[in-house]
Amino acid sequence: MVRAVIAEELQAMPDAPRDLILRLARDAAMEVAAPVIRFSPLLTEDDLLALIEAPPVPETVTAVARRPHLSERLSDAVVARSDNGAVAALLANDSASIREKTLDTLIAVAASHQQWQETLVRRAGLPPQATLA
Repeated sequence: MVRAVIAEELQAMPDAPRDLILRLARDAAMEVAAPVIRFSPLLTEDDLLALIEAPPVPETVTAVARRPHLSERLSDAVVARSDNGAVAALLANDSASIREKTLDTLIAVAASHQQWQETLVRRAGLPPQATLA
């Protein structure tokens, strides 16, 4: 509980101790890690990529997928993990940048992933022909 309170307080602080932010982001308790992963300005793209590639718990990838303004590189890494919940969170994240090629891949397999379908169809910038697939 104490770690969760600390994470909530530090999540958006640009002058928080970086080593503490990294430790909180790697915490296995999502009530601790998620606020920092989603909002800390101290986490770099490389830090987030490391969390995706070696998540302390599977939910870590979902927390990264929900981060505002996710880059195409990070979106690709989330999709590469093949975690249904993380991909659904990514598709629901309207501010995430997703390459057209990555969207095409997701569209091709969406028939077997019902939880992606509605968010995929509602995704801004989805090519009109994609909704027909």
